Formats: sequence, C-alpha cells, structure tokens
Amino acid sequence: APDLHELQLLTVQEVSRRRFRRLSFEQAQVLRHRGAAFLQGVEEQAQAEPALRAVHLDSHAVVSDDVPKEIVIQANRFKSHLVLLGVSARGLVERFFSGEPAEQVLANAPCDIAVYQSRP
Repeated sequence: APDLHELQLLTVQEVSRRRFRRLSFEQAQVLRHRGAAFLQGVEEQAQAEPALRAVHLDSHAVVSDDVPKEIVIQANRFKSHLVLLGVSARGLVERFFSGEPAEQVLANAPCDIAVYQSRP
C-alpha cells in the first residue's frame, strides 16, 4: 500500500432505536469497549501485514441506532476517500445490496464504497 498513509477503522455497535433512546452512559461504554476490543484484533492483524506496517491506524467504536447514517457521518468526519464494508456471510452481501440501508450509504457517502466478505 505505497500511497496509503492513514487508515481509519470503524465498528458500529447497533442497537434498536428504542433501546438507543434509553441507553445509559454505562451501557453505551460497555458496547463501545466491545467494539474497541474487536478493533484491537483488527489492528493487530493489519500490523502483521508487511504492506501496512508503516500505515497510521486509528480506531473508532461507536454506538448507534442507524448504522448507514453513522457510516456516512464518520466518512464525512474523516474526509474518507474510500469506505470498505466487511460482511461475514454471503446472505449479508445479498441483504446489503437489496435493502434500504445500502441505498442510504451509497446515496449519501462522500466517497467510493467497496464491499468485501470478511473471514469468520
């Protein structure tokens, strides 16, 4: 990745709209910590790749009731050039491309979007 200097990692811990409105600070912290633990593993894997060792990694775990909106917000916040969306199962790829959430991200993202199937 010769032109890659910085990589922002994002995980969105999704909760229902109803639960999100009633979520305490402590409950949100627990969810953010789970996301941060996941991202720490992703960072370790990335740092193990020779091509990414010189890349600055910055991780963000957030809680939201609207994942597509959060993806767009974060892409704007970090002036992203590309958003990579990882999915873990084939069914998710089909749902992503056939559902309204995909349309929201694709229609509102300030950059290109790429979808990949992540390993289990």
